[in-house]
Amino acid sequence: MTAPQLSPPAVVGNAIQLPVVTDPDVLTAEGIAYLQAIQPGWTPHEGQLDVAMIEVFARMVANAARVMTTVPLSIFQYLGQQLFGIPPLGGQYATMNVQVTTVNNFGYTIGAGTQVLLMYGPNQSFLFQFAASLVIPPGSTTGTAVLVSANASSESNGVLANNLVLVDGLAGVDSIVCTDSPQAPTGGADAETQTTYLDRLRREISLLTPRPILAGDFATIALNQVGVARAVALDGYNPGDGTANNSLMVTVCAVDAGGEALGADHKNELIAYLEATRSVNWVVHVIDPTYTTVNVTAQINVKRGYSLNDVKSAVAAAITNYVSSRYWGASVDSDGNPTADWYNTTVVRQLGVVGAISNIPGLAWVDSVSLSAGNASPADQDVNLSGPVPLTTPGNINVAATYS
Repeated sequence: MTAPQLSPPAVVGNAIQLPVVTDPDVLTAEGIAYLQAIQPGWTPHEGQLDVAMIEVFARMVANAARVMTTVPLSIFQYLGQQLFGIPPLGGQYATMNVQVTTVNNFGYTIGAGTQVLLMYGPNQSFLFQFAASLVIPPGSTTGTAVLVSANASSESNGVLANNLVLVDGLAGVDSIVCTDSPQAPTGGADAETQTTYLDRLRREISLLTPRPILAGDFATIALNQVGVARAVALDGYNPGDGTANNSLMVTVCAVDAGGEALGADHKNELIAYLEATRSVNWVVHVIDPTYTTVNVTAQINVKRGYSLNDVKSAVAAAITNYVSSRYWGASVDSDGNPTADWYNTTVVRQLGVVGAISNIPGLAWVDSVSLSAGNASPADQDVNLSGPVPLTTPGNINVAATYS
């Protein structure tokens, strides 16, 4: 009996479905055909014991095949760690600096792990704790400390911390005030999802070596570092003197998920990682992007039956996203989120803005788009961005609308 031709594996949900026959009717037909081939003259009839046994065995085999041929995608997380030493990235804990004030100068100690609630709404809070013991010596009524979130996630990032309350009230503590600017926790990050990990594992394996060979490889391996969401490499560029075409020199620019420059710690970690993985002859630089504020004025026409204000708001939001550092130069996935791809785009074009808003429901057509950078007034022009790796930030976004 000729073996069936198998198609490539398919991803179904969170599993890989191997191309093995699991249909009991197909297996029954194959069993009957095989028995006819080895027993010339045998004719199957419904109700025959041998036919019934083939049907029973086919269903048993089909059930076993469905279990054995469904491989969970999580197996690659195990293989990635065991074979390549690439573990999934855990979440990061948010932190904030605080000043503690006591009711007198008798001297107090607040132990490490003492819990504090960041209250941000009715019965809504995030739990923080003292990262280390705080000793306020006799004669003093204030001390500074670092609070760290109880959970490793991005949830508390940017939440106004103007109401910090000790879970267990300690005698002598008058107040706890966040001293950061803005007055909010920062640095929290969610743990890497399975999809993100598999994308990163694929990029790492595609290099076939832990050491970058081409300039673009430096951007690829930079994505393996915590806090790096996008990276681009400039082959031969020297940021010290602005020259290009320098042999065996590469400059890497990396940003976080929000399109912001890396913090000092993550940037230093990236520099150390690239230095450790580069070939001995390469010279590697790491720079921040150059940000340009882009102002946009658009005149649009709206289809009858749609709300002017709703369409205006949707157009303004689309333009804001288009010129935000999170999306500038990035590809987007099926959910509209930016991917790790980064195209070093140096010009904001009027037609690009038109394209970004062209599919908004209710938009009839675009009469005009004017652009400018910085404090200049928008005009009928494209905007050239400054810096070797430019990113945009939205400035004044004004949309005027009339019915078509």
